[in-house]
Amino acid sequence: MAAQSVLKTELDAFVQRTLLIRKLSSPDINLAETADEYSALLKENFSDIGELATKNRDMLKKYVYPIIESDELLDDAVVSDLTEFLHFLLNPWPEEELDLTLLYVISSRLLDDAVKKADDELIIEHASNHIYACYNNMDRVNRIRISKELPEKYLRDGLRAWGLMEKYLDHDKYLTLSVDARSTLLSQSRFYAALYDTYYTTDEATNDLRINALVTSIDYADDAFYVDNTPGFDWQKHVIRCMEHMGQLTENGNQWHLTPLQCNEVAEYVDRLKELWNSDPETCDKLLPVVHLDLIVLRNSYYSGRIDLSEYRERLLLMYEKYSNKKYDMYSVIANIFIPTEYMATINADTINEDAYDTLRWLYRQISEYILHSKNSESFSFLLEYLSSFLERFVAIPGEINFEKMGLNCMAALHPPTYVHSLQVAGISRCLCEHLLMEDPDAFVGVMGYKDVDEVISHKSDILFRVYHAAMCHDFGKICMTDTIFIYWRNISDEDYEIIMEHPQNAVHHLDRYRALAKYHDIVVGHHCWYDGSRGYPKGFDIVNSPDRLLISIVTLADCIDAATDSIGRSYKDNSVTVKNLMQEFRDGAGSRYCPEVVALFDKKEVQNDIDFLLHQGREDNYKNAYMLLSKI
Repeated sequence: MAAQSVLKTELDAFVQRTLLIRKLSSPDINLAETADEYSALLKENFSDIGELATKNRDMLKKYVYPIIESDELLDDAVVSDLTEFLHFLLNPWPEEELDLTLLYVISSRLLDDAVKKADDELIIEHASNHIYACYNNMDRVNRIRISKELPEKYLRDGLRAWGLMEKYLDHDKYLTLSVDARSTLLSQSRFYAALYDTYYTTDEATNDLRINALVTSIDYADDAFYVDNTPGFDWQKHVIRCMEHMGQLTENGNQWHLTPLQCNEVAEYVDRLKELWNSDPETCDKLLPVVHLDLIVLRNSYYSGRIDLSEYRERLLLMYEKYSNKKYDMYSVIANIFIPTEYMATINADTINEDAYDTLRWLYRQISEYILHSKNSESFSFLLEYLSSFLERFVAIPGEINFEKMGLNCMAALHPPTYVHSLQVAGISRCLCEHLLMEDPDAFVGVMGYKDVDEVISHKSDILFRVYHAAMCHDFGKICMTDTIFIYWRNISDEDYEIIMEHPQNAVHHLDRYRALAKYHDIVVGHHCWYDGSRGYPKGFDIVNSPDRLLISIVTLADCIDAATDSIGRSYKDNSVTVKNLMQEFRDGAGSRYCPEVVALFDKKEVQNDIDFLLHQGREDNYKNAYMLLSKI
């Protein structure tokens, strides 16, 4: 047996370290018996993460990046090792996505290499891998629902890869391929249609492209040429997958706005899917579990006009009661989160009645418990995808359950350090704001429309409430990009950073839908902007002329203080930075990055003492808060 290559050994070690980092970053709450143990466990884990991450970064720099950046043709052993590595970075079952950015750049490199070699077999293999890479990256940025540039990029690149494959469907070219390559080509003929699933492509023409691509792929199963010349290909699986994808075109409240005619066409294929499934339930349930079949059939019955809204809602709730569980595989996530989301998609917040509120109360209790007991190790990408749809459809219950509370629950479940960071920034912001109100109430004239000092003083509690709750929500845009936020095992790429920079706008995309939370817009969207407007993001936000400029600056400084002093979830190592150490940076940035009036507060010993307390005892208390929330039965 030939010795394993150095590259393969290093890649395998990278995968094992990355899997361990994923587990360490959000440990099972049951590993700790008390809140103090939980806090200590996280701190210890992130210290270990720092060591593992250093090894991963060194490996990438030494072995992987030189290959990616090289224009030379790759030898067969390198291609083989990198191809195997791709399947670790994105393992379709159980949907373990380790690193989508790295997946994309490596699959791009392998496809370019195959094209240069003009090797048909390699082109089929690596174009197929690249389509998966493009789709999964596009699915990630779709959750953000702000910028169109990245999903458009992945759509174009994925369709380019399919264009390289599609020509081999020509009969003469098809026969030149191996049986494995033919099977890959047929499978991709159904999957590439998912590349059109960007959040903004809702026009009738694109929906026709979606439907027609799937119809064409289904028709191959009735074409004697492809059937006879693809021995061993699982045609039953192929047709079921095609029709499953077809039935998903109306998902999330018919999010792509299929026309009634298109809905009827889809429903006819769903009828065929149900008939095929019922002909061999035992086999077909392994391909398409009954929970997803039932949801597809029910949803398309409604959107094709076969049942009315009242029946649809009633049957969705019955289906939820039947299939909801305590598991976190892909189809359990569908049962626990996506079935309720389809129900919520039928709710008009302006005309909702008390009966619907009662139903939402019940659903929210169930979903909150399910989310808070979720783990980051199984079907995490599906959890994020369907959680994103759920948050898009969330309907607040006045005086009881608002988006802020639900968002904090999601954040605590997905990434406890970010949850604690939000609590920390809120507490520090309120502390700074309270001191400034006492020291310089004149600075608040104009904030929230208050015209003079007397009005500011009489509304002190309202100002503190706003800055505290806006700070609590400031990182809500990170919820559905958690998989990008917790890439601890390598340096952040330009593309990762481009995604992360969308988090303020993604947060206000959600908050602006609720009257009670929309007032936090400027504070949340501007918390990464410099005080003088010269730098920071998003580029289009005018912080200088914002009436909340002072409050934005308070939250910005609080954010910086907690990020710089946090030894859990941020720096991955023991951190000796104190507020005193940060003072020179604050003074140097006063008037440019930071508000001078807020920076001046730190000249006072009592302010330093209060902030030091929040950074030590306050942080411990907030980790206890996280523990109590996550361990709640």
